[in-house]
Amino acid sequence: MSAINLRLLQDSEIENYGSPKNISDLMEEVRSLFDNIKTVPTSSNKISIGVNSSPVLETNSINNNFNSNNKCSNPSTILKPSERIFKLNNNSNGNNNNTSSSITNNVINNLNVLNSYNNNNNHNNNKQNKIESSFIDVKKIGLKELALLLTKRREGSVHIQAIQQIYELYLQASSINSKKQEFLDEISKGTCLRSLLSYLTLSEPKFNSFEYNSQMESIKLISILTGNDSIKTFIKQTGDISTIVQVLNWSHKLNQYHTFNLNLLNLISNLATQESCASILRKAGAIGAILSIAVNESVSNDLRIVSLNTLIIFSSYSNPKISEAIISKSSLEAIINNIVKTCLTTTTLSTNSSNQINQLSIKFLDLLFQVSDCAKTRAIACECGLEKLLSLINIDLIYPKELHRVNFFRVSNVTKDDPTIPQTNLQAKILQCLEKLAKHENNRLKIGLQSTELALKFISPLFNLPKEIFKWNTTILERILKLTIQILQDDKCKQLFVENDGCKTMLWMVQNDSFNSSILLSCAQVLGQIVAAKKSISSSINFPVDKIIDSEVIPSLITLYKNHPEEKSLQLLLCQVFKYLGSTDENKQTIFYEGGFQILHNLLNGEDLEVVSSSLDALAVLSTNIFIRKVLRLLGSISTIISKISLQNSKIQKSSIIILYNISGDDEGIELLLDPANGLSMANLNSLLFCNDSEIQISVVLLIDNLISFDKNYLEKFVDNGGIASLLNSLYSNNEKLQFNVLNLLNIIIQNPKAQPIILNSGIVNKLKSLSTHENVIKEGSTLIEPMRSFIIAVKSIPQPQPTSPIITPASTITASPSTVKSPQFLKKESQETIDSKNKITGIQIGNRSISSNQLPTRAQNIQKQTHLDEKPLSVSTGSVPPPFSALPFHSPPSTPSTPVQLPDFKKISAVLEKLNEEQLRDVVIELIKQTPSIGENISTTIRNVITGNKLPYPTANPIITSPLSSSSGIPPPPPPPPLFPSLNSNSNNDSPFANIQLKPVQKVDKKESSPNSNGMISASDILSSPVFLKRQNDPTPISESNTIKTSNSNNSPFSNLMNELQGKVGKMKLKHIDTAQEMENRRKDRLMEKNQGLLKDIVNNADLRNKTNKKTLIDSSVSHGMKIWKKSFDLYKQEINASFKRYDVLAILVFKILDSLGDFPFKDALEISGLSSEVLSQQLLRIGFNLKSSTYVTSSDPENPVTEYSSIIKPTGIPVKLILSLIIGQINK
Repeated sequence: MSAINLRLLQDSEIENYGSPKNISDLMEEVRSLFDNIKTVPTSSNKISIGVNSSPVLETNSINNNFNSNNKCSNPSTILKPSERIFKLNNNSNGNNNNTSSSITNNVINNLNVLNSYNNNNNHNNNKQNKIESSFIDVKKIGLKELALLLTKRREGSVHIQAIQQIYELYLQASSINSKKQEFLDEISKGTCLRSLLSYLTLSEPKFNSFEYNSQMESIKLISILTGNDSIKTFIKQTGDISTIVQVLNWSHKLNQYHTFNLNLLNLISNLATQESCASILRKAGAIGAILSIAVNESVSNDLRIVSLNTLIIFSSYSNPKISEAIISKSSLEAIINNIVKTCLTTTTLSTNSSNQINQLSIKFLDLLFQVSDCAKTRAIACECGLEKLLSLINIDLIYPKELHRVNFFRVSNVTKDDPTIPQTNLQAKILQCLEKLAKHENNRLKIGLQSTELALKFISPLFNLPKEIFKWNTTILERILKLTIQILQDDKCKQLFVENDGCKTMLWMVQNDSFNSSILLSCAQVLGQIVAAKKSISSSINFPVDKIIDSEVIPSLITLYKNHPEEKSLQLLLCQVFKYLGSTDENKQTIFYEGGFQILHNLLNGEDLEVVSSSLDALAVLSTNIFIRKVLRLLGSISTIISKISLQNSKIQKSSIIILYNISGDDEGIELLLDPANGLSMANLNSLLFCNDSEIQISVVLLIDNLISFDKNYLEKFVDNGGIASLLNSLYSNNEKLQFNVLNLLNIIIQNPKAQPIILNSGIVNKLKSLSTHENVIKEGSTLIEPMRSFIIAVKSIPQPQPTSPIITPASTITASPSTVKSPQFLKKESQETIDSKNKITGIQIGNRSISSNQLPTRAQNIQKQTHLDEKPLSVSTGSVPPPFSALPFHSPPSTPSTPVQLPDFKKISAVLEKLNEEQLRDVVIELIKQTPSIGENISTTIRNVITGNKLPYPTANPIITSPLSSSSGIPPPPPPPPLFPSLNSNSNNDSPFANIQLKPVQKVDKKESSPNSNGMISASDILSSPVFLKRQNDPTPISESNTIKTSNSNNSPFSNLMNELQGKVGKMKLKHIDTAQEMENRRKDRLMEKNQGLLKDIVNNADLRNKTNKKTLIDSSVSHGMKIWKKSFDLYKQEINASFKRYDVLAILVFKILDSLGDFPFKDALEISGLSSEVLSQQLLRIGFNLKSSTYVTSSDPENPVTEYSSIIKPTGIPVKLILSLIIGQINK
């Protein structure tokens, strides 16, 4: 038995078994037979069939000897679905027509016998309608017939001929695009491609056997068809790519399968051009087998070249899972070893053999170049024999040998037939691979020095070469220079290159007009690599540009830039050259004449920040010349440079501010900087003063000095915009030069009267104290001593404003607690110490100043004042102890312009206070008094009684506050609020030792005037010692945060109006809570829910009871798979179906309905058609091979016995539809 009969049948073979006709033709034939059957009563216990669109079931069955007159009465209907099995080619000759007519007669005779009931044996023999291959001429039939022939059982050479004929038809159709696309559509939509793929075997067939030849022809045809994307997609969807890889796994090991492997590699190469197919090929393991063919020296070169092309396709994908699949240490070693072997073999073979080996070497190098893009390859290349590639570079094979003896040049080298050209291309490929691999640091260390020596050896004879040689071939020279650019990133290579006069050669080449622009650009990049500002972290070698590059190269570089304006490396090189060679006036003039400043101006407007930074570095050096600054103004570069300051890049900001400082050296430049529209903004300068770069800060300070010296009004703008704070911040730097320049600038600014109070209020004393202990000041020979001494003297000499009237500080601000009360002797002593310290350090005396009554201190300021007084008590000029706060008489402050009074929102305050009870309201008022003791002078009698606990009857009217002149009762009006001391506020941190408040002697006041009963006033000490307050302290009542009243500082006399408002709210009135509309609505909803709660519970309980009685719980949902008997034996399957049809005739109709349906067939409809029980019908359908979708339930009434319900009938994949339809036809015709 042949090997093909031992393997499993393919799905296409199973589907096509049973009849040579198409499925649609068989379906139409069965439908036509059902349409022509009439109901005939019989005596047997079978049911008859009346076929309509929906068959009607009856109790009688068909007679075994069916009336043939009914069938033959309408023969056209019977012949309706039948067609000729093979369509003849339109261009066939007369012999073909005779064959066609004989085939057609055969078919008609078979159909007549099919309708006859007297000769069943003849019917069974002719029903299959097998066509013998002996009389089929495959060259005279069309594609559809050839595809149909491939679906039959393998019968010999006819199938191979059919495949070859399809190949020829495709070549003919390829000449016309429309015909080609139509041909491909027919291939992919029909069964032809499936049949071709079914010839592939998973095991090795015998050489030149039918299986071998059929596979080879099939693979050859598929490989040419896969040039179309639709064919690739079809093969991917069928899942046959893994089968193709399995064929490759056993075929690549056999060298005699050369043609077979060549076609197979072409097929895989075409599939690999689609990324999804390439991914499947990689997962199936195709890359390893292809690589083994490529490195196998016993395989022919053309097969190795095809395999290398396929690997290059895989490595070209950006997806690393595909491109890196080829990369490993062993594979990389094999590639490099094959490169070395093939390159060395090329020089020893004849011309023809050498060309093949040279092509193979080029392909290996192309593969290495492609995989070198991967970081993984560059990382392991140093361990895989990378240095072997350098041994292949032979200068003698490139240069004419005569050049090493005399200055002679052979004209024959100009021709393309020169034998050095293949070697030149080969070595150019090697240098190209080395260039990519040298991007990794380990590879540079491995081949760096050797590559540098090679480069120097190559460029050394360039001085003696005639100019004509560079018109011949410059590929090697360009590749050498590209490799040199990479290896010069290593310090040792760079030092070796410079010491061997490599830079001089580059300079000579740049100035030589015999080289093309690409060579000149590479030379400039080499120079740029040597003088690059960026060095590695471990770099310790620095080559000054002025010692390596001569100023004579400037015109050549500028000319080269004009030819390559977009080359970034050349832009950076120009900026470096201008920066280091532009320090002399002569070079500046050369740069100007050659248009270098226009180039720098254009680079400033670029988007690359690295180029912008380099151009600004160059301009920072060049702008020191007055003529160059004028050029920059004429070019309009100043506004561009100013705009670069706002970029968040420290290098750009540093260079920009240096240039602007140089610009400020001219009056015309300062005018541009002070331009209100396009000039330098104060915000940018302040932000730069707060940066952490001392060099930027120094340039900013010097620039501000120039601006202030030019424009006196700029100083006031600088002060108004917070410039002093920015300057003082720079004093904390550790850079002595910056501190020196800041102190010099402060010595200029402090001369301005407007800046003096700002400097004093900015904590200058503390800053000077900390600066006096700084290491830059205390060290020997410090440059900060003189400017610091001058600044301290200037601070001491600031004039102080004299007070216009004596102001007495309220006692409450001095004696906040008994612990802060000092004796007169102690106060006098402290006053003397304070005066002495003032005279030693600054001598600044701060007077008392009065302010308007609307500038009241906040709670935080009061706390700071009290803390200040506790830690460092103020010195007073009198020896008497201040009397209580209520007894102090207040003098009216001088008249000041009236300011508008902003009253609080009394409606909101009233709405909050209405919700407080008596105890809570008392706590609120006490808390207010604790925060602001001066509020005691503004509290009325009613509020005072509430606080002290003396509840009086509710007042009939609000007390009227009158002035002292109009008051007849002699009660003095509330005194004005205590004045603020700006000097004290500005030194709230208690750092200044100069705070000395002079107070006027306090007059004695009669004690009766200070009692609450005598003058209607209450003091803070009375409130704090009241029984109510002591009770609150022992048993405090918590007050919610939402009910706490916050104080306001916007009123002239705070809380006076508020207390008047409270007089009508507080007393014996008891406040109670009043519901809002929202609360009433919520309460109504709650009552409604409670009322309906019982009804809702009844509804829910009844619904649960009903669900429990009829509850059906799903416990399983699955698909029952049918018996696939046809996969074991078609004969056994036929017997099984015939037995089912014989027992239940109606199954034939039902099975046809199921096969005719588009989707799943409902099981309920199947029960109605068959009239069988669910259990019997399910068993029969499973035996035929259909899948049944079912669900298993457990009912609450019978939980022990689960119930299975079938929902739908599923047609499984691969069921032999043609066989079932032919059996249905046989059952109907019985």
